[in-house]
Amino acid sequence: MKRLPTGVKVAFAISAFLGSLTLVAWRQGQAYLVMSELDDLRTERSLAEAEAAELSQRIRLHESDAWIIEQAAARLGMRHPTGDEVRILKGDDQ
Repeated sequence: MKRLPTGVKVAFAISAFLGSLTLVAWRQGQAYLVMSELDDLRTERSLAEAEAAELSQRIRLHESDAWIIEQAAARLGMRHPTGDEVRILKGDDQ
């Protein structure tokens, strides 16, 4: 068997080294892209959670008696009855 000349061995070693460096750089670039996408998803998730919290707060506000009474007065002209306007109806006790 013939032995390869030293120059060819060195060239092969350098090309293998450069190839491995290229592979590492490519993998790191892919990891950077995935991490960037993950950050974007986390940002979207936190925005969605903030929006859900805001909507829950608005729902609690709109379900409150004070808000309903205020809206009934403003939109429908309704008000609480005074003492002599209240009538208590007795039902059949069973």
